[in-house]
Amino acid sequence: RDGSFSAAFSQVNENAVGSSGSIEISGNRVEIANGAQLSASTSGLGDAGLIKITGTEIVFDGESAGGRSFSQIVSQVFTGAEGNSGGVELKGDTVSFINGAFIDASTLGRGNAGAIAISSGDLILSGESSTNSPSFIASIIRENAIGSSGGIKVNAANLFLQNGSRLVT
Repeated sequence: RDGSFSAAFSQVNENAVGSSGSIEISGNRVEIANGAQLSASTSGLGDAGLIKITGTEIVFDGESAGGRSFSQIVSQVFTGAEGNSGGVELKGDTVSFINGAFIDASTLGRGNAGAIAISSGDLILSGESSTNSPSFIASIIRENAIGSSGGIKVNAANLFLQNGSRLVT
């Protein structure tokens, strides 16, 4: 209600040395909504962990009150950090990113962006947030970063990219 959101973080903080752990979630229906976040990233010296979700139905939907946070998975090497992104693995019958929800496994620092691997019957990216931000999946090297993209691998019976949504490498 007040713009706050739920989150699970596994991070290497600024000025820290070491690797973050992984985040693993499994269940029949896994729903990350209203701006909730999963983040395994590094701002220090060390690698970020893997984010892995397994479920029959996996849904990332929408934003927090006031649009302060989008439902998201982030596995990044942040500016000033040195290390590799652990990447993201999703396995489910249906995997959906709607209303501005996204995955970002990118590097802004020195290190490789993580691979994004999605295995599903249906992969659905659709809709925009209230600020017109589309749903997307990205594994990229940002400006002034040094490293390689892990790429995006989709193994799906059906892929739906709708309403401006995108895959970016």
